[in-house]
Amino acid sequence: MLSFIADCSVIAIDDPQNTGYQVGLALVRLRKQMTDLPTDDVNLLALLNSELIIKGLPVLAAARISKPEDIPLGTTGKVLKRLLRKKFRDYLRTNDHGLLDHFNRNQGQQSGIQI
Repeated sequence: MLSFIADCSVIAIDDPQNTGYQVGLALVRLRKQMTDLPTDDVNLLALLNSELIIKGLPVLAAARISKPEDIPLGTTGKVLKRLLRKKFRDYLRTNDHGLLDHFNRNQGQQSGIQI
C-alpha cells in the first residue's frame, strides 16, 4: 500500500525513444507527516512500478514528486489534465534523471501507446 501518497495525477507524455508513442508520467504529492518517504523521483518510480507490476498493470515511464502548485486545478477543484499534458509533454526529453534507464530495465510489458 502506498500510504505516503496525498494525491496523484497520471498523464501520457511523449516517449523520446519511440517517435509517435506515449508513456505514463505520475505527478505525486506526498503526505508530509509520513515517515520513510521516497527521497527522489527514481526511488518514487521504483515504488510505484513495483505496486503496478504486482497488480499486473502497465508500468510508468516516469514519476515526479510534485508540489501543489505543479498541478493546475479548475474552479471546481478538478485537475486540468490538458494543461498538465501541455506542461510536461517533453518531460523525458528535458529531464531524464535516469528515469528512462530504470523504465527500460524494469518494463514488464509494453506500455507505450502509439498516437
